[in-house]
Amino acid sequence: MKRGIMIGIVIVALLLVACQGKNAQQSAAPVPAANTPIQQTPPPAEPINLGKTCASQGGDMCLAGEKCSDKLIEASDSFTCCTKQCVPIEQKSMSGFDFGQQNSGLGGVGK
Repeated sequence: MKRGIMIGIVIVALLLVACQGKNAQQSAAPVPAANTPIQQTPPPAEPINLGKTCASQGGDMCLAGEKCSDKLIEASDSFTCCTKQCVPIEQKSMSGFDFGQQNSGLGGVGK
């Protein structure tokens, strides 16, 4: 009886070893050597569309302190391409403002 059990255990063990070896062979992928460079194919180059520049559209690029006198148009080299000439931004003067009158309740500030 002991001999029959031992034979059964050996057969089961052999089957398990055989199945594990078969699964390992199926799932194993070839591994490159450590010093072998991995070659990757770069994606195909796509042409870069730069669009039209402000100057090629006859526009004027407004700088800091300027505003567009007409309308802004899209350009590849500027976010402030104006269809007409850019003009200086008017600075509002505070010279005519009477601070004393406005601050009369502040205890003499501005007098």
